[in-house]
Amino acid sequence: MRASDFITEQPVTTTNAQGVTTTVDKRNNRVTTKSDQGTVVKDRSGRTLSVQTPRIGGLQATQTFRPDATPGYQKIDYTTGSGVNVSAKGSQETGYTTTVGT
Repeated sequence: MRASDFITEQPVTTTNAQGVTTTVDKRNNRVTTKSDQGTVVKDRSGRTLSVQTPRIGGLQATQTFRPDATPGYQKIDYTTGSGVNVSAKGSQETGYTTTVGT
């Protein structure tokens, strides 16, 4: 057995005075930044992997980017006041799928 079998890199989370939380995860090569403006996930070289807006009035949007030339993935969730959840997800290349649930 090697020492690397026992020692694991743990994600490091910091929060600044403005309330922005940054998590650096070396194992998964990701830097996640959360604030009241939403969530941004980047790889450690600075390329954006995904962007998620905060939930405002029941609507939340997510855009996932791919590192290669393949189109990304988009998802929009909407929750009405009466408890109905509507989501549209997919990409332009594969066609969007729409789901409705209560």
